[in-house]
Amino acid sequence: MSDSNHSVRNERLAGRYSYLEREGLLPLPVQDGITVVVELRYAAWAGECLNLLQQHSGASISLIGVAMDTDFPLKPLAEAFPGRSLFPMNPENMG
Repeated sequence: MSDSNHSVRNERLAGRYSYLEREGLLPLPVQDGITVVVELRYAAWAGECLNLLQQHSGASISLIGVAMDTDFPLKPLAEAFPGRSLFPMNPENMG
């Protein structure tokens, strides 16, 4: 990976981290368990991915989904996974 690509990637990661921090999700809400932050990029795969993660993880695993596109359809996922934290993309935080 070139230095410029690495720099851009770090800036984007910092923007996402900042967004999660402002939403009150950091430090990650771990209660004797693990929090997994899932980047939601492909609507066709997101539901299955969250389903498999939920199915194969115990109660101590907390899932947070963050959309990576402004037009990502979060509503169907919110309905399919009530109680899970799902957040829309905020372009201001993408660096």
